[in-house]
Amino acid sequence: MATVTNTIRGQAQSLNSNQKPKSEYMLLIGTKVLNEATDEYEFISLPQPVGIDTMQAANVSGEGDFQELLCKRNDLLEQLLAFAKEELNPGDERELELTVKIYRRKASQAVKHTKVTFNFVKEK
Repeated sequence: MATVTNTIRGQAQSLNSNQKPKSEYMLLIGTKVLNEATDEYEFISLPQPVGIDTMQAANVSGEGDFQELLCKRNDLLEQLLAFAKEELNPGDERELELTVKIYRRKASQAVKHTKVTFNFVKEK
């Protein structure tokens, strides 16, 4: 019986360790839809919010255009979180002027490469 209890306890701890930390500050992505019963618009969001206080900033090293883009992304995250902390009380929400894009990742492509045979054996 102890083995079963320990196994169940271990599985529960494993599930808890795989869960993301709960966010206090979130972006809700959705759209406004006319509710015909009330003749008012209501906000319908995606099922999962995007936590901004649990989001990791991008690691930036080196210099260049891509690194500058990463810095700007970090600035956006920092400023959104600062705004939320300063302006929102628990349960409050505000509509923001943000752009939402949808993106489909490119299929991984095999590298086109002609195999080269190296002759690294020294002839006698």
